[in-house]
Amino acid sequence: MPIQLQFANRIRSVCNTFRHGADKAIKKQKNESIQFKSILKNLYKDKSILITRPDKGKGIVIIDKEDYNNKMLEILSDRNTFEILEVDETIAQEDKLIRKLKQLRNDGFITEKEFNFCRPRGSQPARVYGLPKVHKAGATLRPIVSASGTFNYKLAKLLTRKLDHLRKSDSIIKDTFTFVDELRTLKFDNSRIKLISFDITSLFTKVPLNRTIQLILDKMYGPEHTCTYSDLKRDDWCSVCKNRYEMKYLLETTTKETNFIFNDNIYSQTNGIAMGSPLGPLFADIYVNYLEERLLPRLKRNGLLYWKRYVDDPFAMVEKHANVDKIVDILNSFDNDVVFTFEEENHNCLPFLDILVTRLSTANNPDTSIDKSIEKLNSRSNLELNNLIVSTVDESDMSNDNSIENLNSQPNCQFEKTLAVNLIAPFEDHLDMFDIKSTEQQTIDKSIANSNALSDCEVNITSADRLNLPTNSQSNKTDNKFTSSVRRADSLRPRLWKTDILSACAINEANQSSNFTYDET
Repeated sequence: MPIQLQFANRIRSVCNTFRHGADKAIKKQKNESIQFKSILKNLYKDKSILITRPDKGKGIVIIDKEDYNNKMLEILSDRNTFEILEVDETIAQEDKLIRKLKQLRNDGFITEKEFNFCRPRGSQPARVYGLPKVHKAGATLRPIVSASGTFNYKLAKLLTRKLDHLRKSDSIIKDTFTFVDELRTLKFDNSRIKLISFDITSLFTKVPLNRTIQLILDKMYGPEHTCTYSDLKRDDWCSVCKNRYEMKYLLETTTKETNFIFNDNIYSQTNGIAMGSPLGPLFADIYVNYLEERLLPRLKRNGLLYWKRYVDDPFAMVEKHANVDKIVDILNSFDNDVVFTFEEENHNCLPFLDILVTRLSTANNPDTSIDKSIEKLNSRSNLELNNLIVSTVDESDMSNDNSIENLNSQPNCQFEKTLAVNLIAPFEDHLDMFDIKSTEQQTIDKSIANSNALSDCEVNITSADRLNLPTNSQSNKTDNKFTSSVRRADSLRPRLWKTDILSACAINEANQSSNFTYDET
């Protein structure tokens, strides 16, 4: 049999195996989906449990409803933060706010468009619910106030947009991706630092409203004038003091007057800001920014090297021999109600937000830099998450065997070195007889640094190479089957058939090397 037909038969066999495997996986996935929906329906009918989501990360949490209610009532029983109201004041609050907004519109403090946006209609009390902190012992609840539909909700949204520029700080992390990008740029002496994460206990309910409102007003209008302390009538105040007064009224209305319902009881939050209010993160950031401005110089003198924060979760790097207890004491000395707790790295690893930060060293410069291995955590969810491994090893270093071994040594990540010789070896002396063409993207996407990477660092199929073999219509038929199968697999992305895929696609690797050497990555 001609060598071309032998090669075509081998390709056809691999493609058929791939296609049958894909069909099998599709059927299995459909069956599992039906079973999963049936389980969810049965759980939904069980009135003794509550199905919700975790406080952080993705997942599903099933909690006993009686236990949930007891935990919520324990939180709401704190009379320093919450109080029970005898009467629902929502209608009166709505009417009062409408009158105030009309006055502000007539005075030119707000525009007609802003008035129409903020004007409440058919307001209802907020609802409160708890999200389990499954990453902490006891799975305590974080109370969330669903304020949508309340009389001051749209006003709070408007103020959040207007005041967002006041929260800007070099220490604030916008999101996980921004944080990861910044970690890649850091250079420290790896042997002389350690990682620490902090948590501000119940920050939202502990934010001092009066003090934070004063900070906002000072940022907007400067120090308070004497108009408010004099015997002058309000109409005779300067324009700055008038605007300051009106802004203070709006801020207090949106933060101090939100009522919510739980188990048919109406509550009012008397301290802090409700978790769920549009102004919550803004107030938290502004107050903690103020804290950081006052304390960071002292912290740096006590060994702090790096400090970033996502709302109430700071991340820090300190000198290896720094007194962490001293650093925590400094943080807790600013406000008795704002309490910092901390967690130190364990085996050079530290969880932060939904990633795991690991201190590594580059292959070329192990003593003068710090690398970060960032892995999607699955400890905060009972759902299976795909592993995401990112490293700051330079791309130029990736060709170095030591770099690869360095990555392979990290936990939960094994880069399988599958040689693509099963298919190619018998024909490598005759490859010049074939016309091999590739699409713009490689069949195998070697980069796994993206959120769609298959679990356990498996191969990510992105596109199919078109194989034009000189064996009449049979090769075209095989080519079409292979292309169709890969496209179907790309939409599924399950765990399947690494060896066969690599073998079938290895000819693309051979085409890229004049000496027909094969990349083991």
